[in-house]
Amino acid sequence: KEAVKIFDMVMLADIGNGDERDNLLASGKIVFGGGDAEKFESHRFAFRMLQKSVGLPTQKTIECIGVEELRKHLKVHPNQFVKVDNRFRADCESFHAPDYEFVEQRLNYVEVVFGPYANVIAFVAEDFIETKVELGLDGLWCHDLIRPSLYGFELGRSYIGHYAEKLPPFMEEWVEKLKTPLNRRKYQGAMSIEGRVIKPDKAFIIDMTMRPAYNLSIGYPSWMKNYPQVIWGVATGEPTAIEPIAPYVGGTPLYCNCDNNFVKWKFPLELRREGKIKFRECTKKDGSYWAIKGCHSCAFLVSWGNSVEDVISDLRKLAEKVEADTIDKTRLKDLNDLQDEIKEARSMGITF
Repeated sequence: KEAVKIFDMVMLADIGNGDERDNLLASGKIVFGGGDAEKFESHRFAFRMLQKSVGLPTQKTIECIGVEELRKHLKVHPNQFVKVDNRFRADCESFHAPDYEFVEQRLNYVEVVFGPYANVIAFVAEDFIETKVELGLDGLWCHDLIRPSLYGFELGRSYIGHYAEKLPPFMEEWVEKLKTPLNRRKYQGAMSIEGRVIKPDKAFIIDMTMRPAYNLSIGYPSWMKNYPQVIWGVATGEPTAIEPIAPYVGGTPLYCNCDNNFVKWKFPLELRREGKIKFRECTKKDGSYWAIKGCHSCAFLVSWGNSVEDVISDLRKLAEKVEADTIDKTRLKDLNDLQDEIKEARSMGITF
């Protein structure tokens, strides 16, 4: 409590401490994020019901309490997508269940992971939406969506995004119909909405997050010319329009194995000054950057340009300049898949 007095603004960059926002506001602090709206992310079934109540396209969804109830459901309902209530996501990521036998061993594992709580944890099971295009809105909210807004494609932690004043029709529908629930909760912060797109004016929301999206938000300070002013404006309730550095932006991670030892990152230092490389779980000593022992460290490459092709080409060139013992550059292949998905989306008539 004493330490927080010295800060002009507090940024809640993740969910889990939403109630703290009220305490901070009561003490006179300016706060970015948090609040009651974080439930949109943490309670998936409740959000699905909200989604339906405001008139958004909603896949058939049921809530299964416990692994045993989930087993019974999957045995008679094929082609389901399963999500755990988001408070427990670290223990069970979302997965596709074409049929029960396909996921039986996974369910056995999940049952062991949750132990005595295996039959009280809430799961969501819903119809799987068949499409090749999954597109997300990655924006900032203060009374309304801050424009121009970023939206894009993500795969394997790689991301290609586009800043635009006008979004695809289904995204504009998301913004309009979720405006009242967001403002009722006085939300001021970052949010992302992922949807599976079946045509230019229709998509099914699969997830909503009430925080800066990871990994792509690592690029925000480089992608916005006025990043500090934008964040401050959101927190104070006096929004400032975003000034993108370019219409298209992107990023991709490079990993290294530092489970048992520190690993030195080797790269031209001007990439740091240009905002082209950022690190997760990293320490700096004597001007050198090191992946921290025991952490799953990564270097996140950041780029921007006038086209998707410009961004992808630059990311590949950046990757050639970064080295580390046991470096893993396999996620670069995701850029090819992202480019193919963007072509598929454009062929459907989606503007990107």
